[in-house]
Amino acid sequence: MRIIGLMLLLPSLLIANILLVDDDGSNGGSYADVKDYYTNALLSNDYSYDYYEVPYNSNGPSQAMLSRFSTVVWFTGQTFGSGFCTTLTVPDENNLSTYLSNGGHLMLISQSYLSDRYPGAGDFHSGQFPYDVLQLRSAISDYWINPPFAWGANGSIAQDMTFTTNNPYNTPGRIKPDLLTHSAITLINNTSQTQGPSSLQYTSTKYKLIFMTMSFEGLEDADNRAELMLRIMEYFGEPKNDVSISSFGELKALFH
Repeated sequence: MRIIGLMLLLPSLLIANILLVDDDGSNGGSYADVKDYYTNALLSNDYSYDYYEVPYNSNGPSQAMLSRFSTVVWFTGQTFGSGFCTTLTVPDENNLSTYLSNGGHLMLISQSYLSDRYPGAGDFHSGQFPYDVLQLRSAISDYWINPPFAWGANGSIAQDMTFTTNNPYNTPGRIKPDLLTHSAITLINNTSQTQGPSSLQYTSTKYKLIFMTMSFEGLEDADNRAELMLRIMEYFGEPKNDVSISSFGELKALFH
C-alpha cells in the first residue's frame, strides 16, 4: 500500500515550473552553502521547484533542461572566479540567452559574475551577455563592501521594502555588490557613503529578468527574503503549487 500511495503521488511531485540552479561552489571547495536561503523562501510561499546542483567548476544545466521550465532561479553564492571555481561560463551565457529568447524568465543572483567573466567590468557593448540580455551598460565591481542597508527602488516590484544585511559567507567572504548603470528598472539600491543601483528588473517582449549583485542570501531577515521572492515569482507569473517540494535530490531520497 505504501508503494502504491507513493506512485500515485509521483505525478504531482514531479510537476514544477521553477528550476533552482545551485552554482555556489560548496560541493567542491570552501565556499559557503547558501542553498537554504532560496529553498526556504520558495517553500514558505508554496512554490515547488526542481533542484540542480552544478558540479564544481563546471557548466550549468543544458539549454534542453532549462527549456523544461518557465522560470530559472540561478545563484552563484560566494564564488568569485578565483581560477578554482567560476560563476557563469560562456556555455551558460549562451544557454541562458537561448532560454530567454524562447520566453523563459530568469532570476540571476551573482555578486561576482561581472568581475569573473568581465574582469574590471567597466563598459559593456553589443554582443556581450551583460549588454544584450541583462541590459547593463557599465558596472563598477565590488563597489560596496558589506553595506549595512539596501532598499527597494521606487517603481520596482521591491518598492517600499527595506533590508538590513548580514554576511552569510565563509571567511574571507564578503557581501560586495556592484554599482550598475543599466537601461532597465532599478530593483534594489545599496548605500554606504554613496548610494546607487545594485540590482535590476527588466521586461522584454519575450522574457522577464531579475539580476541581483546584492546577494539574496545577504539580506538578513527571512521574512523579507520570502516577501521579495514572492514578489519576483508573481512578477514572473508563476502559480503556486499544492505540493511544496519537487527536488530531484529530495525525491530520490524517498526511495532509499
